[in-house]
Amino acid sequence: MAAPATGIRVIPPLLFVVAFLIAWGIHWLWPFSLGLPTAPRQWVGGILIVATLAVVPYLFITFHRAGSSYETLTLPKALVTNGLYRFSRNPGYVDLIVLGIGIAAFCDNMWVVVLMILAAAIIRQEAVLKEEAMLESTFGEEYRRYKARVRRWL
Repeated sequence: MAAPATGIRVIPPLLFVVAFLIAWGIHWLWPFSLGLPTAPRQWVGGILIVATLAVVPYLFITFHRAGSSYETLTLPKALVTNGLYRFSRNPGYVDLIVLGIGIAAFCDNMWVVVLMILAAAIIRQEAVLKEEAMLESTFGEEYRRYKARVRRWL
């Protein structure tokens, strides 16, 4: 049986991958450097990349333990408010944005930053706002209390 429709028309990680690829294509045609010294830029970028990649399994495990799915295309079975969700209602999206910044720093590609901003705006419209409406409809007052105490991003 197919999962119920959430109304979300984008797959956020795929959107970010597309944004990365477009950024690389533009950078190849028209290089746009961050203008930062190589060694510190690569150290910071490398740390951000490793840290954000470490968060992904944690998010999947958190949802699994709650008996729900991390898939944006399926309706949640539980409201997850623990772990990183105590600090952000969207730690997975924050993680993708920080990953983009890390890649941009490591590879000295300002286009990645530009496309991350665009991708984040699309994610807000096409996923976050729809997820919030769905969560409020599904979990009611419990979600409204959570939303009142935890910021959307950070």
